[in-house]
Amino acid sequence: MSRTVLIVAIGPVQQFIGQARRMRDLWFGSHILSEMCRGAACSLAESGWSLVFPALAAGDIELSRCDGAIRPKTGVPPLGIANKIVATRQSGDDVTTTVAVSTARIAAANIWKHFAKEANGRAKGLIAHQLGAHESPEAVIESFLEVIGGWSTYEADGEFESARLAAEQAVAARKVLRDFRQWQGGPRRKSSLDGQRESILVDRKYGEHPSKLALRFRLSPQEHLDAIGMVKRAGGDPDQFVPIARVAVEPWLKALDEAATTHRSLDIALRTLEAECEKQGVPRCQRGVTRWLRGAFLYDGEIFFEGQWPALSKELGLKGFFDPYVKRLFRANLSIPEPYPYVACLHADGDRMGKALGRLGSAIRQSRLSEALAKFSQGVRDIVEEHSGLHIYAGGDDVVAILPVLHAANCAEALRAAFIDVVQPIFLETFPDCDDQPPTLSVGIGIAHFLKPLGNLLGLAREAESFAKQGENLADGDPRQRNALGVIFDKRSGDTIKWRAQWGQQQSPGRRLNDLVGLLSDGRLPRKLPYEIRKILKDVEQEPDPRDRIVGRTWRLEVLRILARKRPEGTEQRITPEDIGLGLPSREDARVDTVLDALRDWVDAAMIASALADAERNVKNVAARGIALEIQHGD
Repeated sequence: MSRTVLIVAIGPVQQFIGQARRMRDLWFGSHILSEMCRGAACSLAESGWSLVFPALAAGDIELSRCDGAIRPKTGVPPLGIANKIVATRQSGDDVTTTVAVSTARIAAANIWKHFAKEANGRAKGLIAHQLGAHESPEAVIESFLEVIGGWSTYEADGEFESARLAAEQAVAARKVLRDFRQWQGGPRRKSSLDGQRESILVDRKYGEHPSKLALRFRLSPQEHLDAIGMVKRAGGDPDQFVPIARVAVEPWLKALDEAATTHRSLDIALRTLEAECEKQGVPRCQRGVTRWLRGAFLYDGEIFFEGQWPALSKELGLKGFFDPYVKRLFRANLSIPEPYPYVACLHADGDRMGKALGRLGSAIRQSRLSEALAKFSQGVRDIVEEHSGLHIYAGGDDVVAILPVLHAANCAEALRAAFIDVVQPIFLETFPDCDDQPPTLSVGIGIAHFLKPLGNLLGLAREAESFAKQGENLADGDPRQRNALGVIFDKRSGDTIKWRAQWGQQQSPGRRLNDLVGLLSDGRLPRKLPYEIRKILKDVEQEPDPRDRIVGRTWRLEVLRILARKRPEGTEQRITPEDIGLGLPSREDARVDTVLDALRDWVDAAMIASALADAERNVKNVAARGIALEIQHGD
């Protein structure tokens, strides 16, 4: 008997998640989207459909709504549900399937309305009273939610894949069309996040002291949010969200805590600061909301950056706080250095997953892959938190996380290893003699100042992930595509630096960066050397014939000449290319293209490693200051 395969796609995704100013906007936007997808999947399962993606059955706890970061009964985070749901059932007519899609949309909308009602209750004093019927947090769902269904029928299990592709094509065709609704807005202030929808907040006078409610949701007088933005800002308990600056300074604070265990004056200063933060109402996190916050400093790390003090004083109404409790205790008395101000956003995505599904073919095999991806995503939070990061989203092969710069590359290595361990065995067992490569994982890391808007930081990570997959100027089918780590460092003052490397090479990307960091930290790699070699590349206005060996050898000799003048710290020994991980081609192979490729790759890697080395040096300076205080005072 024939069966129907149904695909339900829920969106918008990128725009909805990316419109974020604070960590709670980004995290809760991802959470709401996952919950709406969960509601749609639950609706299908309860109406007789067999779920393939996600591979869950009706009544499974993972199909029940979760309001927070963890499930109260189990103490574990909910399974992330991707925005594309695949399900099958014994065939019915098109009307029955259409009703199933409509019911799934209603279920997704009801999830939104639940969170909107919660936001309304928490932020009632901030929301204007007289809103249009289409403008309220509950009603706005009708104007932006997209639920698209596509389906096809098949007779035998071996025909499932062709039916699934037909359903995919139907969904893609429907996405090309757009529902244009009449604009019903008014002449009011627009959202600060995207400038599109009208703000639903009560008018606040410029310069007035923010109310306690506005302080609770970090809502400045100049900030305006539409209904969507307000639900993302107020839909969850503010204490469950970790500010981005707190993630950025975690290695610094950890070193500070460790130094305080052996130096009484430093411990007193830190405890005094915590008490004053509580007294002054500095935003804080719930203890234990992440593994690394247990017993740690719970307050927003932004207070440790002197450049932010004027803005924080206005936003939070802090008086007499920064000079006596931060500057005097840490900067003046104890000479503790300011934290490293950059943070990393990681975005990982599986490679050739569509092709992998096609190879597996049957619904049963694809369900096994779905179960494996669920297992991978359930382990993501532990991996990210082991690297002092904050997991934002993990659904299937898609991962978003915020991490300290110092730990981002190691986290990428751990995620990639976990993905390979969980997913690849399915293909190796099913196709032991197949020459095609099993699915791999590409990871992008965007590094930027913690003040960069979160939506832009997420966009930088997505650009890095695309760069990891496609590279630059690589043709389709090139084996150098995918299975790679891509890093983009957006310096607040200076050039943007991009670097990528594939896994499966002699040295993994993360290991290579760590080795360069070690060389920089130990003084074996002079910090100015990458810039000197970079100057050679900038002087190349027009490259000669890529096969030209004479010019290639000339540039190779110039690099060797520069290296011959350099000495590692404390030695008279000359530096060789092998000493610093620079893979220069031999004299015989020194064509223009091979020399330039080697130089560009090394310079970009060394400059990314320089950012990691700066973060590591910052942490070591805190530890060194703690030791100096211990020796000085004999604590």
